[in-house]
Amino acid sequence: MKLFMPYYLDEISKPTVAVVDNASIHTSKKFQEMIPKWEKKD
Repeated sequence: MKLFMPYYLDEISKPTVAVVDNASIHTSKKFQEMIPKWEKKD
């Protein structure tokens, strides 16, 4: 599984909201492990 979010986050230059639903990609272990890292990115 390849997550697009790390690539997208490199392009963000202002506050952004990501909507995460209960899709299998959003509930996967790999995705859940990445959330704290993404939250720290400023």
